[in-house]
Amino acid sequence: MRIAFSSPGHSYTGIALYWFFVQHHLHRISFSGLGFLGLLLFAWLATPWACFAQAPDGVFRKAPNRNCRLDENALGPLIDPDNPFFYGHYFDERTKTEIARLSPERRLKINQAACQHHQVTLRLTVDRSIADPEDLNSYTIELFNLMNRLHWGDPEYDTYREEFETKFIQAYRRNGLTKLFNFPLADRTFICLLDHVQGDITIKVDIVKYVVDGIVTPGIERYKDDGYFGTRTDQRR
Repeated sequence: MRIAFSSPGHSYTGIALYWFFVQHHLHRISFSGLGFLGLLLFAWLATPWACFAQAPDGVFRKAPNRNCRLDENALGPLIDPDNPFFYGHYFDERTKTEIARLSPERRLKINQAACQHHQVTLRLTVDRSIADPEDLNSYTIELFNLMNRLHWGDPEYDTYREEFETKFIQAYRRNGLTKLFNFPLADRTFICLLDHVQGDITIKVDIVKYVVDGIVTPGIERYKDDGYFGTRTDQRR
């Protein structure tokens, strides 16, 4: 995504118009009037038009946050290429979208975002042919299996896996299906939504972690990832 800024010519044009007006009407303007016009000029330059510009796609975009602790451009895929539980793995560098399958009936989509927080969005879709959308236990089983397989080879997950499962079950029993619920766990917050769309089970989990200074960039090295395609959007699924 390209960020568009206002060009320097925008400010220069405003100043030039202001100076032209003063030169041609100086004899009619008092010093207090000049001060007033100066304030108007400052206010005009400070308006959103000085901070926003129209991008080529017609969308107005803000300048990027300069205080980000984690650069979103540095995010890489989360699934280890040696992970034996996934296949059909694909990672889009531009959108930070990752797609893989656990089985022909189980499709996983991962999105990432970063700045002050690192947010990972997991969306698992399970075909109705192997899971009953009315069986509440199906959602729990599918999510726990996903988390175990996604964190294959990750010793950190083992340190909070039991607590995560306990808190999830407690929150799930209180809220049930189709209702958004969340719970904190150490330095993470889990935001969950369990639903069924056209008979298929859908499990969406947002994992939000506050970024502290010195954090190790998430993901794996690009040269180790055979699902990494850079910016080749023609193969996006």
